[in-house]
Amino acid sequence: MPELSEPEKGSGRKKADRAYELLFSDLVENIMARAADPARCVEYMATELRSFVGAGTILIYECGSMTGFDIHRLISVQPQRRSGLGMDPIFQELAVMSHDWTSARHLRPDDGSPASLLLGRAYPGDSLVLPLVYGEQRVGVIFLLGLIEPSNVRSVISTLERLSAVLALILRNAHLYGNLEDEVRQRTAELERKNALLESLLREKETMLREIHHRVKNNLQIVNSLLYLRMQGIEEESIRTLFEESQNRVYAMALAHEELYRSADLSLVDMGEYITRLVDRVLDSAAVRVARSFRLDPLSLGPDEAIPCGLVVDELVMNAIKHAFSGRDRGSLEVTLKNEAGMVSIMVADDGPGIDPVLFEGGSGGLGLTIIRGLTGQLRGEVILEPGPGARFVMRFPLAREPQK
Repeated sequence: MPELSEPEKGSGRKKADRAYELLFSDLVENIMARAADPARCVEYMATELRSFVGAGTILIYECGSMTGFDIHRLISVQPQRRSGLGMDPIFQELAVMSHDWTSARHLRPDDGSPASLLLGRAYPGDSLVLPLVYGEQRVGVIFLLGLIEPSNVRSVISTLERLSAVLALILRNAHLYGNLEDEVRQRTAELERKNALLESLLREKETMLREIHHRVKNNLQIVNSLLYLRMQGIEEESIRTLFEESQNRVYAMALAHEELYRSADLSLVDMGEYITRLVDRVLDSAAVRVARSFRLDPLSLGPDEAIPCGLVVDELVMNAIKHAFSGRDRGSLEVTLKNEAGMVSIMVADDGPGIDPVLFEGGSGGLGLTIIRGLTGQLRGEVILEPGPGARFVMRFPLAREPQK
């Protein structure tokens, strides 16, 4: 083949330069289109550079100054089957040497330079080394090994140097993105560990609280049983009545703890269920048949409010049995619970003869009314006697916190 003249060679170089210019534009556009996923972009960059330059193998290293280690980290190899080559210590030495280079370097087997001689021990043939710098920071280095067309090196180097700033940015972003992902994974794992610990502690606390409420309920039932046993040897009716009233008061407290350990929320008592069970138990033990009516708004209270409420209801029901239903074989009782704008009202009304308002308002009455007034005061509330028929007691108090429905 006849040798090309200088004008023909120049024309050929211009055509090659134009071809690389077009390829360069497409490569930059495609790389930037993938910049949102830096890790994927690095893999694409290695694949395309291998095709763009015409190299047998591409090795991309992240600089040690980025990772905080003394060695460079291999982050991409094309083709993948040459990944073992990237672990050769020779490329670590060459990467360190590239720190002194300000531009791409063409290494030829016959140029006798220290870098070429070193590379020749690991990979024969023409190769390019492209240092990547972002600002003043060394970001990494790319090895393009085994150039297929060494004659186009000048055009390739020119294009790569223009591309190096983009490649350095992508490599830096990939590092930052990878570190961010690692940090997110670490923080997520730490949060999951802490959440698991908190859940374990919460379950342990719930188990302990259930056990406490269960034991308190059992202990109160033992007290109730002792009162019952002691009452068996007493024949005087007035004293037996005192024991029965005491049993009912103890039961009211025990029932609140039973509701607590049965509840999904160990800090709240379902007042509808609590009042219903409490009233039914007291009336079922009476010697008179009582028709009962409940109108109870959904409301859950903590034990500091629920137990005083239960004791007040218990006293009012016992008062009805003693005074409204005495000497009768049947009667009726109405119990309501309302929660309106943070104010709770509980009404217990019977169909008996009623109570003298003068005696009630004057502070007179037995132990039951004294207990009722004391417990209502504990809740920062009041108890009033509404007009009949019968006795209609209403207790009102403000909620200590927003109620649970």
